[in-house]
Amino acid sequence: MTESPLVVISILNWNGWQDTLECLESVRRLSYPNYLTVVIDNGSWDRSAERIKAWAGENLGPGHILAEYAPAIALQGGEEAKEAALERTPPANRLVLIRNDENLGFTGGNNVGIDYALHRRAPADYLFLLNFVIAEVGVLHQRFKGSYSFARFIAAMDQAGFEVCDLLGIGRAASSHVVDGDLVFQRRGNSP
Repeated sequence: MTESPLVVISILNWNGWQDTLECLESVRRLSYPNYLTVVIDNGSWDRSAERIKAWAGENLGPGHILAEYAPAIALQGGEEAKEAALERTPPANRLVLIRNDENLGFTGGNNVGIDYALHRRAPADYLFLLNFVIAEVGVLHQRFKGSYSFARFIAAMDQAGFEVCDLLGIGRAASSHVVDGDLVFQRRGNSP
């Protein structure tokens, strides 16, 4: 049996904790067996990070893991002990919160999440950048059903009516696509 690829779901927050919590609620209901949710708080001044942490404590369930990182630690792929704990915890019960000291803008904030996802001890196979989107319960499971190739995933998204186009110049570590307004990244080296 093929192990499901790791999908990191990255959610950028800036003074929008209500929308972020709604997005987190929907992500938590996903049926896909191997995802990690990462929230990047982009220097919010409205206590967003504290509200997200409180939500995690109340909603992630018993044995949950909330790994909180400063950008410098996140850019190195996190802390070994926390990363090991994240790997042992079911997807719906784990969350990474990265707290940027300042608003780095949409690109800068997302870059912190992308770097974390690619440099952690279990790097992401795929990366979704969500921007206050409510995730459909079976979206990841349906897209990766059968073959786990990225080309099949994009074809399935296209067939489902999502707009899919290539982006150029994103970087050497990953290729990317826009799927219904959200970016999907694939780590280089995975079969296309």
